Amino acid sequence: MKLFTSVDLAEYKPREFIEICGHPKSGKSYDVLSVASAVKRINSEATIYIIDTEDGLRKVWKTSFTDVDNIRLYLCADMDDVVLVIEKLKPLLKKDDWLCLESLSRIWDFAQDLGYQAVTGMKKPEYLIKRRAEGGAVTPHPDQLWQIVKNSYHRNMMDVLVNEIPCNILITTTLSKVQRRESKVRKEVREMLNIDVSPEGDPRNAYYPDTIVLTTKDEDGFWATVLGDRGGEIPGQQIHFKVDSFLFDFMENCR
Repeated sequence: MKLFTSVDLAEYKPREFIEICGHPKSGKSYDVLSVASAVKRINSEATIYIIDTEDGLRKVWKTSFTDVDNIRLYLCADMDDVVLVIEKLKPLLKKDDWLCLESLSRIWDFAQDLGYQAVTGMKKPEYLIKRRAEGGAVTPHPDQLWQIVKNSYHRNMMDVLVNEIPCNILITTTLSKVQRRESKVRKEVREMLNIDVSPEGDPRNAYYPDTIVLTTKDEDGFWATVLGDRGGEIPGQQIHFKVDSFLFDFMENCR
C-alpha cells in the first residue's frame, strides 16, 4: 500500500498502458516494432521486452527492423512460460522500458488450455475433438476449470501488469465477428469501443489498459485509430495516423 496525495502530482509521470486491437495482418506486430524503433531514438537506454506467443513478429523484425537492437524477446509456448517470464522481468524493468505482449488472444488460449489440462488431462482443442466423438460437457467441472483459468490469467498476469509492473505496457489482441450468442460483457466492451467486431480472448481486457487503439489496413498502408484514452481522451474524437510513426504521432496528438 502506498499513499498518494496532491503533493505527489508534480512528480507523477503516468506510464503508457496501450492495447492494440486489429484483424490478422492489420499491422499489430509492425506497430510493436515501430514503438521499439521510436523508443531507441527517444531513449537509447530503454529496453523493449517482448513476450511473443507466435512467429509473425520475429519475421517482421528480420525483414523491416534489423537496425532495432533494443529488443529482448521471449518465446512462450504456454501459460506457465508467460507467468514465469513476467516474474523474471519484474525486478529488471525500469520506468522508461516497455513490456509488450503479443498477443492476448493466444495467451487467453493458453490460460484455457491450463484449465482443461488440469481437469481433463487434455488441452482444450484435444478435449473438444474427443467430446464430438464421445459426447460430454463442453466445459467439464466448470467451477474448478474457470477458477484455474482466472487465477492464471487475471491474478498471475493481468493483475501483476496493472499493479506491480513499473514500465510502459503494450499489448495486442485480434478481433472476431460478433457471435450470435454474445455475452453481456463482450457486448458491453464492443459498444464501449464503438466497433462492430469483438476483441478475441477475455473481453475484460479492454477495461485494463488506459488506451485502446484499432489497427486497420487500406491501399495507403497501415493505420491506427485511438478508440479510447483514459486521462487524455477528447470525447468523440478519434486520432487517425500512420502505424509507421505510431508512437511519435500518438505522443504529439494525445499527450
